[in-house]
Amino acid sequence: MRKRGYTIMELGNYNPRESVWLSTDPLSGYNPVMEVEHYIDGEHNGGVFNSFNHNTYGYCYQNPIRYVDPNGKQADVTISKADKSITITQKFIFYGSEASSALSAKIANEISYQYNNYGGTVAYGGTKGWKVNFNISYETKTLAEAQELAKGNTDRKLNFIRIEKDKNRLGRSFMRQLGSNTGHWLVSDGLGESSTAPHENAHGLGLEHESDQRGRGIPNIMAARGTLVNSEYQYDPKAKSGAKGGTVNPIYRRVRNGDIQKIINNIKTDSNGNNYIGSPKIDNTLLDKTGHDL
Repeated sequence: MRKRGYTIMELGNYNPRESVWLSTDPLSGYNPVMEVEHYIDGEHNGGVFNSFNHNTYGYCYQNPIRYVDPNGKQADVTISKADKSITITQKFIFYGSEASSALSAKIANEISYQYNNYGGTVAYGGTKGWKVNFNISYETKTLAEAQELAKGNTDRKLNFIRIEKDKNRLGRSFMRQLGSNTGHWLVSDGLGESSTAPHENAHGLGLEHESDQRGRGIPNIMAARGTLVNSEYQYDPKAKSGAKGGTVNPIYRRVRNGDIQKIINNIKTDSNGNNYIGSPKIDNTLLDKTGHDL
């Protein structure tokens, strides 16, 4: 519908002469009745923590060749052979006694930052020079809401993470299985600031622990607690390697180029021709407060 030189569309008003939208994205306003995600809470593609979302009148981050945005609420990325880019999209569903919008935003922001700041490129499909991007979003749900979403879920993007204070059956944060989309993470492990969340997410993407990292510089994200590293990355730089204080301090772990390459090496294709990373069968098993299967 045209009116006064602009076009009235389902999700906003568009000025075709200037090629600009006259209405903001639905998620830019705080409307808990109509929307389940809000930029101000850091939700959807990083919300206000992602500078690309600051222009709420823009479309597809001003790059409609690579992105589509059917409803103003998402920017699903396709693999582009033209600019050799791959985007891995994950959505975290946080639930549990300690799950909150503030903590969820903090965790998602740390994961997004670590995985999008590794530097360099990887090899894919027999060619080098591919750039990998991670599209991270999240929602905070009650247990009942998470159970409803997990029931019969076929969306590989969804990851169900229970957040508890400081105790579970293993005494640490964990993913249910290697390549699983469910886990149990503890606030006491420094979620959102210690690299625990990016580390556990890597397990969900199929990466295993790596042992002795001495002589390799900054520890990669798969250095488990207790891993031997260069002294400057220990809890106590003066401690003897392997002694008390002489193992990796998780705050120094970083997602490195080699980690991204291993993730890309895990890309599989299902019977419908869709690419995915993780276990062939989607887990979807939610966990109780202590980390046992519900």
